[in-house]
Amino acid sequence: MSIIEFIQDQARYYKCPICGRNLRGCEIRILNKQDERFTVRVTCAACRVSLVVLLLIQSAKDETPPEADDELVIADVVSAEGPARAATDPIEAEEVLELHLLLRDFHGSFDELLKTTHR
Repeated sequence: MSIIEFIQDQARYYKCPICGRNLRGCEIRILNKQDERFTVRVTCAACRVSLVVLLLIQSAKDETPPEADDELVIADVVSAEGPARAATDPIEAEEVLELHLLLRDFHGSFDELLKTTHR
């Protein structure tokens, strides 16, 4: 059983935080793997919302893919995007202009940009 098949199998025990339906049949895409931690994009089969999830795979053996008796732990939902975002107000021209003015003279990394905008 591949890790993607394993995650898809275990997803049936969880519900979409947006539409509340079971995540059975969801699409899985592994974005990053570091040791026993997987960053995974899960797309709900019902509402098509995409979630970025951090998964911790706890295994008695250091094998990949995990065996069926391994435990899948969903640690955190990092972000959600898709149809649920449409419920927010659309971006206005003034907001785009403000962002342009902010970025026009900015020189630095993305992390530095986030730190300066959250003061």
